[in-house]
Amino acid sequence: MKIFIVIVTYNAMPWIERCLSKCCNYNVIVVDNLSTDKTLEFLKFNFPDVLVIKQKDNLGFGKANNIGISEALRRGADYILLLNQDAYLESDTLDQLIRVASENSEYGILSPIHLDGGGKRFDRNFTNYIHYDKNKDFFSDALFNRLNGIYEVPFVNAACWFLPRKTLETIGGFDPIFFHYGEDENYCQRLVYHGIKIGVVSHCYVRHDRENRIKKDTEENKSYSLWLKNEELRYKINNADLTKDPNLTKPIEIQKRVLMRDFIFFRINKINNRINYIKSLKRCKNEVIQSRSKNKSRGAHYLN
Repeated sequence: MKIFIVIVTYNAMPWIERCLSKCCNYNVIVVDNLSTDKTLEFLKFNFPDVLVIKQKDNLGFGKANNIGISEALRRGADYILLLNQDAYLESDTLDQLIRVASENSEYGILSPIHLDGGGKRFDRNFTNYIHYDKNKDFFSDALFNRLNGIYEVPFVNAACWFLPRKTLETIGGFDPIFFHYGEDENYCQRLVYHGIKIGVVSHCYVRHDRENRIKKDTEENKSYSLWLKNEELRYKINNADLTKDPNLTKPIEIQKRVLMRDFIFFRINKINNRINYIKSLKRCKNEVIQSRSKNKSRGAHYLN
């Protein structure tokens, strides 16, 4: 049985030593997204056994992972663990995931429980993936000290995904219409559409060292360009979801009507932004149409 860990790095110096030191003796592939700090130099001299695939551009999370996944499959991987550069495995996490996966082939993704960087509480966002509407048993079982086995959920973020080869041959890699954020949500939507389960394993853990950055992101001053980027992402996530039958043109038609009112009331400061918004939605529409058409079929999509 061959296990590979795939890690995408970008300016990873604050975390990479601890991240890699927890990977034990497993095969590790690092795909570096054009880091500008000392990540590559550090890897060369401190982790010479790690296979590093350097990129000439920042490809984003999904495309870079696809490169690492493809390389692992070429090398005969039976299972692949996708691990964030800021995530740290516990000593037995991977061994537990291997055992559980081998006994539960109906699951296409298995994830450990995500703790914060200090390992003292849940990762802040992780609780959103296991609340009552996602799985009615998890928190009750935790409260009464009876956590046991796998808890099926519709989504868990890709900070630590354990993927059998079969999943990748059936579903493929991440959809490249998502640059950074949304790619894991789309992947889970595709699994659900094809009737493949996603599960959280209750007795193993990963630490996700990101609590300070989550706070910073929520307090960020949102410019128009950032707002537009977020709107594009929301459109893609909602409309590329194969489990739903979306109306791809409705948001565009709504914005066209608003644009007409902008002209009528001479809202000069809003007209150009509205036009750019409509153009961006049209681009997204074309991408989503192609995405939905491809992802409805099974196959190793987006992997080389």
